[in-house]
Amino acid sequence: MQRQRTDPHAALDRLVGVVDALRENCGWTARLTPERLAPYLVEEAAEVSETVAAGQLGSPLASELGDILFQILLHARLGEERGELTLTDVIEALESKLLRRNTHVFAADGSVLAEPDRDPDAAERAWQRAKAAERAARGEAPAGDPDPLQGLPASLSALSLAQKALGRAAGRTEVCAEPLPGAEPGHAASGAEESAAAIGDAILAQVHRARSAGVDADRALRDALTRHLSQGTR
Repeated sequence: MQRQRTDPHAALDRLVGVVDALRENCGWTARLTPERLAPYLVEEAAEVSETVAAGQLGSPLASELGDILFQILLHARLGEERGELTLTDVIEALESKLLRRNTHVFAADGSVLAEPDRDPDAAERAWQRAKAAERAARGEAPAGDPDPLQGLPASLSALSLAQKALGRAAGRTEVCAEPLPGAEPGHAASGAEESAAAIGDAILAQVHRARSAGVDADRALRDALTRHLSQGTR
C-alpha cells in the first residue's frame, strides 16, 4: 500500500536546525571543509546503490538517502559560511535545471505542457539539446567532438567512465557499433596479444556489451566479485 505523502517542509526545517547545531557544537563537524567532506558523498552514494541492488527499498533506503541529504545540507551550510551559496541556491539551481532539460514536459514559464511528450526517447532528445546549449554557453566543445570524456567526473570508476563515454558515443562513432577486433567474448589472446592494450580493449568490449544489454558494468563486476569470493570461502 502506498504511503501517504506528507508535507516535508517542517521536517526539513528541523533537519537544517540539527545540522546547524552540529556545525556549531560538534568538534568533528566544525572541522569539516568542502574538500574533507567530498569523499564521504561518494561513499554514501555507493551505499545507496548497494541498498537498491539488495532490494531494500523501504526503511534501509530511507536511511541511506538521508545520509546523502546530510551531505547536501552540510555543503550548503559550508557555502553559507563562505558567502558563496545557500540551500535555497541549491534548490533553485536544481529546479532551473529540471525545467531547462525537460522541455518535453515543461513550457518556458515552468508550467506543465497541455500534452507532455511521454515517449522515453523524447526525454533523451530534450536532455541532449539542453546539454548542448549549456556547453555552448560555457564555451565548451560540442559533445560530438573527439573527446568523449569531456565533462565526465574523473572520480568515476574506470568501468563507469567507460560505460558513460560509450553511451555518449552511441550513434555517432563505430566504437559502439561492433565489438573491438580480437576482443569478442571468448576470444583467446596469444602471448603476443596479452599486453595492457589488448587487455584494455577486451575490457572495453565487455563494457560495450553491458551497455548494449542495459547492464551496469560496474555493478556487474562487483556482484561477480562477491559471488566468486563467497564461493571461495565455502
